[in-house]
Amino acid sequence: MSVTTLVKSIQDIMRKDTGVDGDAQRISQMVWMMFMKIFDDREKEWELMDPGYKSPIASRFRWRSWASNPEGMTGDELIDFINNDLFQSLKSLATKAGNDKRAQVVGSMPIRLKQVRPFPSTPLRFCKSLAPTVPPPERRF
Repeated sequence: MSVTTLVKSIQDIMRKDTGVDGDAQRISQMVWMMFMKIFDDREKEWELMDPGYKSPIASRFRWRSWASNPEGMTGDELIDFINNDLFQSLKSLATKAGNDKRAQVVGSMPIRLKQVRPFPSTPLRFCKSLAPTVPPPERRF
C-alpha cells in the first residue's frame, strides 16, 4: 500500500468519528501515531542488528505494547492512557539528562501535540490499519 493510499484510508476512518473538524486536526493526530508506529518498527530492526540496543521508551509505552493488540484499550480508556500516561512519559525524554538523540526526538513529539482529541474509535481502527508491516531485515552475524 502506498503512503498516499494509507493516509487517505486513515483520513476516511477519522472522518467517521465526531469531535474533530477539519484535516488540520486529523493530520496532527495521524502524524504522532505514524511516528510511534514507524519508530517501533525501526526499534525492531535495531534490536536485531545490535544486541545491546536499549529503547529510550519504557516497555509499556512502546507501540507494540499498547497499540498493536486488537483486544487492547479503546475509547476513553485509550485516550486517557495516551494523554495522561504515554505523553507524560515521552515528554520527560526530551529533557532528561544523559538521553541520546533518539530519546530527545521521541520526547519532542508530544510537546508539539498537546493532547489527543476524543475520537471514540479512531485510535484502535487506525492502529489496525498500520498493523501490516514489512518484516525486519535478517540479522547479520
